[in-house]
Amino acid sequence: MRPGRYWYTRSRQAVKRRYGKDWKLVCALLAAVSARSTVSATARLADIAYWQIKTTGTVKRESFIYAHYKSIQGVLKNGQPNGRKCRALYQNLIGNEQFVPVDIWLMRLFGITNKDRPNKSEYDLIERTIRADANIRGLTVAQRQAELWCGVRGKSDDFGDYLAQLKLF
Repeated sequence: MRPGRYWYTRSRQAVKRRYGKDWKLVCALLAAVSARSTVSATARLADIAYWQIKTTGTVKRESFIYAHYKSIQGVLKNGQPNGRKCRALYQNLIGNEQFVPVDIWLMRLFGITNKDRPNKSEYDLIERTIRADANIRGLTVAQRQAELWCGVRGKSDDFGDYLAQLKLF
């Protein structure tokens, strides 16, 4: 077994343990604040957003960079974060493992090193390639994406590694 294969399963289980009935909201928040964030920062930011929402019904603008704030607003309005990558990450986190969140790590793996996010054709190509590779290997798309993502990052830490360390309010 390759490191990372069960990244989404482990993360989902950790979110369910920590947040109970609100686990899908937290998965949406994790995806919403994932852009340009480490796994540990994503867990911390999602937790901050969650507790702000639980106590006030919204989030403080000054608590987040604009892109994260805007994506959290998408969660509050539509139940999902903004953006193709964030929506794909959310779907994988809630157990629909047929999506490919393409971020800077996968772009690097595919030789795109001169920018922070792919254009539509680059995203489509990476997604098709990972889908085909997953099919050949008998894996879900999310399992193969997570293996590749963890491999290029050089580590397989998941949200469970960080959520347990967060202080409950």
